[in-house]
Amino acid sequence: VKVLRRVREIPNKRTFHCNFSNVKTKATETKQCFSSATQSLPIHEQCDLSKRDANATWFCQRPDRLPCAAISTCRWHPGSSTKTVLGLEEIKLFQKPYIEEELEGLTTPIRVTEEVPTPQ
Repeated sequence: VKVLRRVREIPNKRTFHCNFSNVKTKATETKQCFSSATQSLPIHEQCDLSKRDANATWFCQRPDRLPCAAISTCRWHPGSSTKTVLGLEEIKLFQKPYIEEELEGLTTPIRVTEEVPTPQ
């Protein structure tokens, strides 16, 4: 539970790579993208591709030769995400047999996120 709480507070846990392309010049660039602005890059080196009306945030590293509007495709790289967030021992906690392990003496469920009261 401690690991889940700590990881929940870390932004940009997933690594995405997006292609930026210009059909006319056939120029393409691939840049790393995130679900929120990253503190590792100055804001002027990021493209804010968020859609406010959909309440969705999306930021990419700004391409060197293409405009931010030239974004074409994005892919998630699943293998590159948890390695930087979790230590080797912590990764084991999210693999079998631990993910389906019954905890002895546990009588109530473990709540990782805060419960939101249901309106009556």
